Amino acid sequence: MIFLSKILDDITTNSISLSECLQRLLVISNKIENNELAEWCLKELNGYKNYNDLPDYRKVKSRNILYSGINGCFQVTNQPLQYLSKKTLDLIENVGLFENIIEIEKRKDFDKPIYKDLTFLASEVYENTTYDIGGVQCTSIKQMISQESYTNVYIAVKTRIINLLCSFENSGINLDSADIHINKKNKIENDQIYNQVVIHGNTYTPDKKEKKIIWNVFIPIITGVISAIAGGVIVYLITEIWMK
Repeated sequence: MIFLSKILDDITTNSISLSECLQRLLVISNKIENNELAEWCLKELNGYKNYNDLPDYRKVKSRNILYSGINGCFQVTNQPLQYLSKKTLDLIENVGLFENIIEIEKRKDFDKPIYKDLTFLASEVYENTTYDIGGVQCTSIKQMISQESYTNVYIAVKTRIINLLCSFENSGINLDSADIHINKKNKIENDQIYNQVVIHGNTYTPDKKEKKIIWNVFIPIITGVISAIAGGVIVYLITEIWMK
């Protein structure tokens, strides 16, 4: 059985990895019929394939580009590259972190630089420098990505898991039960929880207005039922008296 209190205790004390937390959350998301949340768990566990599918916390910017090669008469290693056009820089500065959560956890603790290989741009560099300095010949071009970017992804996923579990509890979905189920009202909140926590990165609190609306609808119904019963009793008494 997967109990909410156990998962929260494990994740807040760093007793288990984020990948295991996501696996447990995947089970819960299927039980409460939240397909969007289940898909998010799967993508975090398996990695992302398309840039457009990446959540915002996995999109970073970097113009920190280094190159190695021949510049004039000099051989250079890991020097800042200044020979790309603004159009190219605008296209490549947006970097997606596609790795699965296990790789994210590893990379945030790397003690060596992390980079994206852009050596395919060597021909553009050569063309842009042919007339000025005789052509810079790049043997490698690297776009540097800071460990902080991976740390931020790790923190974003971890806080979302914690907020999701707390939000389910606040909305009345009992996760400390072997038989997890939701009613129609919980289903509405279930969808709202995903949008607020996973998409927007916010905490979720059940809408008090919804509860007020439900109460305002419920009270007239009760009043109507009571009035109908009272009216029936009065008619019955009058009829009995008249018959006597």
